[in-house]
Amino acid sequence: MENKTDYVTLVDCGDALQGDTIGAVSQGEYLVDIMNQMGYHFAVLGNHEFDYGMEQLTVLLEKADAQYLGCNIRYTGAGENAVSSLKPYEIVTYGDVEVAYVGISTPESIAKSTPAYFMDESGAFVYDFYGGSGEALYTQVQRTVDECRKEGADYVVALAHLGDDESSEPFRSIDLIAGTSGIDAVLDGHSHSVIPCDVVKNKTGKEVLLSSAGTGLANIGQLVITTDGNLTAGLIGSFPDVDGDINAFLDNTLTLNEGMLDYQALITYITDYLGGTVGETYAGPQGRITVK
Repeated sequence: MENKTDYVTLVDCGDALQGDTIGAVSQGEYLVDIMNQMGYHFAVLGNHEFDYGMEQLTVLLEKADAQYLGCNIRYTGAGENAVSSLKPYEIVTYGDVEVAYVGISTPESIAKSTPAYFMDESGAFVYDFYGGSGEALYTQVQRTVDECRKEGADYVVALAHLGDDESSEPFRSIDLIAGTSGIDAVLDGHSHSVIPCDVVKNKTGKEVLLSSAGTGLANIGQLVITTDGNLTAGLIGSFPDVDGDINAFLDNTLTLNEGMLDYQALITYITDYLGGTVGETYAGPQGRITVK
C-alpha cells in the first residue's frame, strides 16, 4: 500500500507483546524490536501487555516507536504512573482529511492479567479501565470521541481490545458501538475472532464498521477511506510479497532467541522459584553452580 499512497498507517489492537516464547524470554522486548522494525504507528494495550508487570511495561512503552493509545486507562495512585506515556487519541492528517485514532482497552484486563500488578503496596487498586459498568466505559469513550470531533476529526477509528465473547458483556465491541455515537469504525482484538467486516448500529442508529483480524497475523486487517469518503473494511490472508529486510531481521531475532532459551530458563527457575538461592540440594554435585 505504501507504494500506492503516502496515506498508510499501521496499527495493532493489543496482545502483541506476549503469547510466544520469544516474548516470554525477553519480557516483551524482542517483540517491541520487531514492531519497531515494521514501523507501527499506533497500538493499544491488550490485557496481556500487562503480564510482565508495570515496571517492565514502562520499559516496553519507552522502547516502542509506536504511540500507545488508551482513553479509558486511569491511574489514581500517588506513585509513578506506568502508563503516563499513553495518549487517549491521536489525530492524523491525510491531505485534507483528518482521522482520529482512539485507543480502548478491555476492563477485563485486571482479571485476565495479574490483579496484583494493578495495586499499590497496600493492596489498593490504583489502575482501572472505567469498568464499573458498561455505561462508565461508554461515557468515557464518548467523552473522548466528542473531543476528537471538536478538534476537527472527519473520521473516528476506534482501536479496541474488547472482543465479542458473550462472557465479556457489557464490554464487547458491539456493546460499545451500541452505547456510543460518532465512531465510524472499530478495529477489534481480544477474542481472536475473524470478522472481515460487520455492520453494527450505534446509539443513534448510524451504521459502524466492525472488523477483527483474528490472531497470530493469520490475517491483516485493512480499513480504507476512499477518495469519495466511503469506508470499507476487510482482511488480507495471503502475503505473497515478503519484505527481505524484515524477514532477515525476524530470522536473526529468532535465532538469538533459540540460543537464549536454555540459560534463560535456568535463570528464571533460580530467581522465580528458588528465590535466587540454589541451596545445597542443587549446589552440591561437583560444586558447579554458583549464584552471585
